[in-house]
Amino acid sequence: MFKLSLPNEYAWPIRVDFTCADGRKQTQHFTATFPRLPQSELDELMRGMQSGDIDDATLADRVLVGWSDVQDASGDTLDYSPAAKAALLDTYPVRPSVLKAWFESLTGAKVKN
Repeated sequence: MFKLSLPNEYAWPIRVDFTCADGRKQTQHFTATFPRLPQSELDELMRGMQSGDIDDATLADRVLVGWSDVQDASGDTLDYSPAAKAALLDTYPVRPSVLKAWFESLTGAKVKN
């Protein structure tokens, strides 16, 4: 039986691979909160991306609506806020990692690099 009663948001793991000064990779993780968008909005977002009207920054800002397991430089919990989200998404390679995970959450499959 299918029940049309789903939460408006869902949690999804994010893996971010940073390059260290010595060239090694350092992997960090956090949990993103993504909105459960209606199909019509997903279609609109995809059309906008294909046409170039929606860039990665705009899409990442739209789909990242919360998080857990994020800390500031001092190791204190970094609460979600618009300013904190802007800073997080401006830290490379967080934005592409968030978008990769979001697409994976939609398809249920890993996206190849």
